[in-house]
Amino acid sequence: MKRLILIVLVCAPMMMMAQGRDGGATKPGAKNTSEVDMTGNRFVYAEIVLTTGTGTSSARIEFGTNFKEILADKEAVVKMEALRAKRYTSAVDAINALNSEGFKVVTSFTTATRQGSEAHIIMEKPNLPQGSTQPVRSTRGGK
Repeated sequence: MKRLILIVLVCAPMMMMAQGRDGGATKPGAKNTSEVDMTGNRFVYAEIVLTTGTGTSSARIEFGTNFKEILADKEAVVKMEALRAKRYTSAVDAINALNSEGFKVVTSFTTATRQGSEAHIIMEKPNLPQGSTQPVRSTRGGK
């Protein structure tokens, strides 16, 4: 019983100090991710998700939630939306579709799911303004 009381007395001040603090996940003055300007990104990334289950397979292309803000070439947004809307029957079809738009494979990994397995293929392409051969210049950190 004495040990229990001693532990409570030692731990109570630490618990009370933690009550007034936030998680510490954000630094003071840090911008919210919804407010960050992402037009300076040098690359645009895409993910091909190949789902295989019981005798079936399908592939879909994902660009993320805010890829429209990242792309420097605004005409490419229409092409990317068309690629994303289409359903592919194999990973090769999806890779060829993205390769025709200038994407290159970066890495891949596989995850197990309840229905089967998923292969994820990450691809990237330079974020070029319309008609340019030079990537967008990054303004982060003075580089």
